[in-house]
Order: sequence, then C-alpha cells, then structure tokens
Amino acid sequence: SGKRCNSHIMNYFRIQNFLNPRQNQFLFDWCLANFQTFVPSTVTTGDEDYRKSLVTYSCPIHDLVNEKVQTLLPIVSSALEVAVNSECWFESQVTSHGNKDYFKIHTDNNDPRCSRRILSYVYYLHSLPKGFEDGELALYSDLEKRDRTLITPDNNSLVCFASTTWHEVLPVVGSSAFNHGRFTVNGWINQ
Repeated sequence: SGKRCNSHIMNYFRIQNFLNPRQNQFLFDWCLANFQTFVPSTVTTGDEDYRKSLVTYSCPIHDLVNEKVQTLLPIVSSALEVAVNSECWFESQVTSHGNKDYFKIHTDNNDPRCSRRILSYVYYLHSLPKGFEDGELALYSDLEKRDRTLITPDNNSLVCFASTTWHEVLPVVGSSAFNHGRFTVNGWINQ
C-alpha cells in the first residue's frame, strides 16, 4: 500500500514492498549479471562534477517497474496533484551509486530535452544486508535547500514526486564493490 507524505510543502508518495520478493531479487540479480552495460553517468549541462554514478539504458528490467507504476498512476497522480493524461509516455534508466557517488541538487525537467517530464519515480534495490550507508534522496522546497526532507533508500520501495521538485542524492558511504551499491530504477512520466 502507498502512503502520501507531506513534509512542509514537499509532496511525495512512497510504497514499501513495491514488487514481490522474487521480482525484487530478479532485478537485483540482473544488475549484478550485467555490470558491463553500466557506464559513467552524465548530465545535460556536461558538468562532470555534478553527478557521479553508473547508469545503463539498455535494460529490459525497468519494464517490470514501469508497468506496475502505470497501474498505480491514477492513485499516485491524484495524491501528488499532478495531472497525467492517457497520452503520457515513460522513460527510465537503471543507476548504481557506489562509495562516494552522488547527484547534486536539480529538478528532472529543467532542460529543454526533458521539459515534458511531469512525474518522477525512484525504485530502490540493494543487497541484504545493505552494503552501504547514507545515499538518501533529499527533497527541497527550493534551490536554496530550505525545508529538506530525507528519504532513506529502502530495498524494494518506490518513491514518486513531481518532476519540478528540487532534489539530490546525498553521497553514498560504503564498499567500492559493485554488488554493495545503491541501485535504482529511475523513471519519468512525460506528456
């Protein structure tokens, strides 16, 4: 079941145990088996110090997450007060944050190439027990980082928020081993 959360003026929607345990393990195992498809992440501005992580785009596993998000879209869009119409489309990627990886404050639709994004979601998966600390998703009311809300990257949980929300991934602390990373399926609904 999902939970709408209000923290100051930041709305987000969180679902624990988003997939069944078998599906969650399948996604995690796919990430580990396909390490060679992950490449260093980039940002649209080209700033090399703004984001540090690995990402893969050629990934069939995100369809599992996208399909389930689509079934919950009426509930999520209503809870977040983001109007989503039937002409929407999904885009997604799989990201791995290892030791000292991060993504500085940004919104998901502040560039012309991604201006059609209206709803963002992050599905978390990692080893059990967790092989890292920190790496929280921080949501902010504005670029000056006022009214911060921290979201712990719990395995098999999904977090949704408006793509206009200022947010960042705080630095991850842990092993440099790929299998101990903070993995996510990041997605955006466009219209």
